[in-house]
Amino acid sequence: MFDIPELLDRVLSLLSMQDLARCTLVNKQWYDAAIPYLWHTIPPLWPALWSKSSFQEIVLGDYMQAQRHQEHPWPKRDLFKSGVNAGRKVPARQSSLSKYGPWIRNLSGPQFLFKELKSTKTMPGQKELLSHFLKHCVGVRVLSLNIDWDERDRFNCLHKVVADSIAPNLRELRLCVSSSSIMDSRWCLYIMSQCSSRLEKLVIRNAEKSYYLGHIDPDRLPVATGTLCGLKELVLDHCWYKEDASSWDWFWRSCGNVERLELGKWSRLLMDDMEARIRDYLPNVDSIVFKDKRNSQAIAPLLSACTRGWKNVRTDVSLDPLACAALIKHCDTLETVQVTNLLKSSSRTLRHILSSSPRLQVMTTTDDRWYYQRRFPFLKAQDFVDMRHDSGILTPWASETSLKVLKTKITCTPRPDVTELLDGRQRIGFPPGFHIQHVQQRVYERLARFINLEELILGHGTMVKARYGTHYDNYREDYQYECLEMTLESGLAQLKRLKNLRVLDVQMMAQRIGLKEVQWMTQNWPKLQVIQGLHDDGDNLKAAEWLWKHSPMITVEVSSRASIARQF
Repeated sequence: MFDIPELLDRVLSLLSMQDLARCTLVNKQWYDAAIPYLWHTIPPLWPALWSKSSFQEIVLGDYMQAQRHQEHPWPKRDLFKSGVNAGRKVPARQSSLSKYGPWIRNLSGPQFLFKELKSTKTMPGQKELLSHFLKHCVGVRVLSLNIDWDERDRFNCLHKVVADSIAPNLRELRLCVSSSSIMDSRWCLYIMSQCSSRLEKLVIRNAEKSYYLGHIDPDRLPVATGTLCGLKELVLDHCWYKEDASSWDWFWRSCGNVERLELGKWSRLLMDDMEARIRDYLPNVDSIVFKDKRNSQAIAPLLSACTRGWKNVRTDVSLDPLACAALIKHCDTLETVQVTNLLKSSSRTLRHILSSSPRLQVMTTTDDRWYYQRRFPFLKAQDFVDMRHDSGILTPWASETSLKVLKTKITCTPRPDVTELLDGRQRIGFPPGFHIQHVQQRVYERLARFINLEELILGHGTMVKARYGTHYDNYREDYQYECLEMTLESGLAQLKRLKNLRVLDVQMMAQRIGLKEVQWMTQNWPKLQVIQGLHDDGDNLKAAEWLWKHSPMITVEVSSRASIARQF
């Protein structure tokens, strides 16, 4: 089957570094085919498969061979005068760097590859080896430059080779500066000016508190006004200062095709400048990401700067009422909303977005990344139901046919059956007269209207990295008591219209899923692939065991209720 070279190359391009290393041991054909793919990423993401000293020896050997060739060029005359070898020339042996250097696609921190080497009279220095190595990297598509104050001299000799040899072929460029240094804007602009229209993603992360990197001679480092018409994604993190903002005008004029903008740490003054740049230079941008939690008051003007309308909005910043109002104005164009921090009225704001966004496909208010948890926005059951008081009918929502992913907590659902907390303390129940089943049935009725829903994530199992593995965060509000029962008696059968549902997540919820519930799910949700959050005891365990036996194609993730309780 692998006698077809194209098929073998296609298979190898999909393998991991570990699998590629194993393929080199099969036979010579597979070795010759797999070795180039092992050179795709330098340094590799899997350090165990890479020896830095061996790599340095390869580059050093190629450098010494090139020096010998300059001093004693290969003879042009034929060495064989008679016999079958008449007219044949002695070929020069091609080194590994010359052979596989053009295969390098991802290059990260090249100035650190030869940091430990010391030059002598017979050995070249770091600058010479670095320049020699970079001249062979003509096929690099993704380049990451990490600038440090201690590496200033290396960076000075690096930028020229990078700009002239590597930049014209780049698809992604990352310029990152540590907190103890500064990258003058002209370094950035010069490298970017040498990039071509092939560049699709640009990341600039500069330090907020930094020092001067050194004098730059404008005659030796001209800033050309290049064009970046292919640039689609722009990630900026404190990349310029007030004094040199004007020198970036040519850069902004060439960013007219940018569609996604991500903003990291910025000062308030530069945030105001960014508002004007979005309005004047980024007519096609429709996706934005906010990550600076300090400038929450600057979010509203930035959201209002887009005249075309935002399609995708992601923010970890607390949205004040002005920012919420600015976000709601874009409901007609919103497709993805990830808001993990709201100040006030989060439930009503989320309801307004869901009810007024005809194109909305993804609504996310929780984040499962492993860091200590804060209180996420949530939907109150009463706001989620959104019932007309005069007729008792649910208000139609604009996103009922477009929504595919709903990842949020639906709280304030009366659950008097939950009388005990995980830590053993008594839980105060609801007073008599509460229409318990009625509230849950209304919530199910609202969920059933999202007929194209593919992922229903009502739970939240945030994980934090521990020294000896992972464990649940010890925040009491992470566990939901006022949530849906997820039983047929409470109204689960109303969700039979969700024929496209693939993922159900009920982590950290006081749900009561049993055997008959999972049997009903397998019958009514034919595309179901994952169920997360079942506990390892009681009815949950019986349901999980039945799924493992009768529906092995469904992935069931079980959590320990006792281990969660110990965290409390």
